[in-house]
Amino acid sequence: MQDNNFNNEEGSIGIGAMIVFIALILVAAVASAVIIQTGEKLQQNAQQSGDDTQREISG
Repeated sequence: MQDNNFNNEEGSIGIGAMIVFIALILVAAVASAVIIQTGEKLQQNAQQSGDDTQREISG
């Protein structure tokens, strides 16, 4: 009987760890999407600045 309770506790701990792991994966996915979006925006701004500067220099 005591061995069965021990297995139940291990199962509960495993499920809790799995939930935390999945949550961390979701947070990492959101963070990476934000970083990629920010990088794309910075690249677009730099491209626009370069184009504007080239237009001003060439007349």
